[in-house]
Amino acid sequence: MQILRMLASFRSIDNSRSHRQVTICALVSLCASACSGTPSVTCEIGASGNQSGIGACGNTGGMSQTGGAANPGGASTVSLGGTGGISGAGGIAGTGGIAGTGGSSPTSGSSRIVNGSFELDFESATTVGTAPPSGWTMVSSSGSGNLLHAVQSDGSNGVPPAAQGLNVARFDSLTSSSYREARSECFPIDVTKAIAARYQVRIPELQLPPGTKASVKFWYYQEPSCTVVSTVRASDTQTATSNTSAGVWELRQYTPSQNPPIDSQAASLSIRGATVAGSSCGNAGSNCQSDIIYYDDVAVSQ
Repeated sequence: MQILRMLASFRSIDNSRSHRQVTICALVSLCASACSGTPSVTCEIGASGNQSGIGACGNTGGMSQTGGAANPGGASTVSLGGTGGISGAGGIAGTGGIAGTGGSSPTSGSSRIVNGSFELDFESATTVGTAPPSGWTMVSSSGSGNLLHAVQSDGSNGVPPAAQGLNVARFDSLTSSSYREARSECFPIDVTKAIAARYQVRIPELQLPPGTKASVKFWYYQEPSCTVVSTVRASDTQTATSNTSAGVWELRQYTPSQNPPIDSQAASLSIRGATVAGSSCGNAGSNCQSDIIYYDDVAVSQ
């Protein structure tokens, strides 16, 4: 009877936000009291304004409300726990809001790699790079002409459209005697789970596929700052392979056969490239040194 009187009062008062909030709060308290020891009591709150919701009082007296404010950007789901705690089961929804249970959903290519699509900066495609892209460090020689170099296609500079975003990366030169290699920033890992990398590679239309090969490499570290390499297993390296076709992006994936070493807390990922000794070159240069591999959409998941 008390609940019915409160509902009648709620429907008859001014429909302003402050009055609705006061009445709802009172109803929550009353509902909690009414439900003590009762298997279930249903409490409906309805009004011609924006506040709407249907809740049920459980044995512990808590009240849950689904729906929340109907305004764009308002709370989508809010529950008052039966034991008195307040929990949000959906965060902030509405136009432009943050959906889901605690954050936005990941988009294609997003991962633990910082600047895996090389969008943070780029340099001219017609000159050698002066520094690796943000978030990347050279492992092999960092001398001029050897760097990983982020570039952007302008439709006339020979750079292909990116696989994701606007920019791609390439090494300014390759060699068959060793790999050009650039390493990502450090990221935390869980040694109880498998780790996986994905990336896309492409060679120019006029370049012969057998002339180059690419792969990735995981490096493992004993502490978060990535200065002390794991003594159990320092790295896992993917077998390098050549592109099967020229002028198209090819997706590569790599999951090491073992989980990260037990003494590691963090890892980084290297992208690697080299020419194949004895192969016919698609570009002028000694031993295919001027051949190119483009990289994009580099991601790591666990």
